[in-house]
Amino acid sequence: MGEMHQAVKLLEEWMKSYRPEELFDSNGRLKPELEELAPEGNRRMGANPHANGGLLMKDLRLPDFRDYAVEVSSPGAPNAETTRVMGKLLRDVMKQNLETKNFRLFSPDENNSNRWQDVLEVTKRAWNAEILPYDDSLAPDGRVMEMLSENQCQGWLEGYLLTGRHGFFPVTRRSSTSSIRCSISTPSGSKSATTSRGAGRSRGMNVPAITSITRK
Repeated sequence: MGEMHQAVKLLEEWMKSYRPEELFDSNGRLKPELEELAPEGNRRMGANPHANGGLLMKDLRLPDFRDYAVEVSSPGAPNAETTRVMGKLLRDVMKQNLETKNFRLFSPDENNSNRWQDVLEVTKRAWNAEILPYDDSLAPDGRVMEMLSENQCQGWLEGYLLTGRHGFFPVTRRSSTSSIRCSISTPSGSKSATTSRGAGRSRGMNVPAITSITRK
């Protein structure tokens, strides 16, 4: 009990170091002059209109996805990559929404390797540190958020969507074969298409598994 008593005493000293008598009255209630410091109305964190996506959301401008179809004159004739074609779609989505500034790509360091580099024709990667001569497509106002962390990119995307804006987040997996499901959500509904990619590739190669443009 002696050791426990000493631990409790240390805890008490630590708690008292916050000087609670300056914050609370004898009944343990926060003092009125401190309560008055709390923001009211729209200045409250949960009511801030700048973070209310439902009030701020503007429709995402989307090109007709049918314009990006690959013509197949005969089986096996065309030489095309699904993700490279998708990169052209993403480029045009970005271009159509540059004025409203409500669309970003959140890429876990695989934007180019996944063949979506065409988007860098109309914007750059977001970068606020020093830019060296050999750096590729970096700018403080870039709209491609890229770093090697799926968790970080997903967190960025979630916060971005809560402000009423739109984002694109590619999810990758390791597999010998895969399919790509592109889902574009619009105010009138959702359109999706599935294509195969990577048949015969060696096991362990990173390939896209699911990609989506999300508005909610």
